[in-house]
Formats: sequence, structure tokens, C-alpha cells
Amino acid sequence: MVDKFWPDVERRVESDWSCELAGNKPKIGRLRNSSEFHNARKNGRVLRPSQWLMANVCQNEGKGLRVGWTLPSYVGTSVVRNRLKRWTREYMMRVPSTARERSLDVNLVFKRKNEDFYKTQLKHEELDATLGKLFNILI
Repeated sequence: MVDKFWPDVERRVESDWSCELAGNKPKIGRLRNSSEFHNARKNGRVLRPSQWLMANVCQNEGKGLRVGWTLPSYVGTSVVRNRLKRWTREYMMRVPSTARERSLDVNLVFKRKNEDFYKTQLKHEELDATLGKLFNILI
């Protein structure tokens, strides 16, 4: 499409391909509807890579790797819950593309631990190691 103010410049359409050319990685899909979470819990398998994390995993219809989080308020404040989601998203961007192409829905459920476990005791490296264990099982 040609811009009416700059007729000699064509507009570029953002796509996954152009994001990768710019050095950005495509986004990981997310589970959004409660029906998607219920489907993962009802039809999927349960994996427990650690005492504090459980994952419900099921196949989807060619939608690629999608991740959802179940982070109840007992996990911590919104700052702590958002940090866990951010760390998980960061790990997912480092997952090999072969794993990202698999059609899986993964619901990560953070279990109840003592009061300050997620706020002070859980480190970024420990979460990465646990997610690594989970994806080694899945791949």
C-alpha cells in the first residue's frame, strides 16, 4: 500500500518473518479462555517437575506452543505473580524452535508453599531449571 503523503514509500506489514529479521523473536501463544484451561486440565496429563510447580499438558489443533498460568493470590502480591509470569515468558523465548512448533497447551500451576517462598526464596535460576526439567520431559 502506498502512503498518500509519501507516495514513493511503501508501508511494511509486520509479521513473524519481519520480527525475526529485526532480531526479535515471535511471541509465545497464551491460553486465554477458561475453556482452554479446563481442556488442559481435563484432557491433558499432569506433570510435577518440583514440589511447588505442576503442569497440565495437552495437545491442541495445530496452534503451536501455548502457555497459561494459574497463580492464585496465596502465591504473593501482584508484583510477585507478574515476576513469575515474566520469568516464565523469558524462559519460553529461549526454548528451541522445535519445541515451540509442537502443538501443546501448557498450564503452569504454582502450588501453595510457605509465606515468602515465591517472594524471597525462589530464584530465577531455580525456576529456569524446573522449567528445563519440564520441557525435557515434553520433548
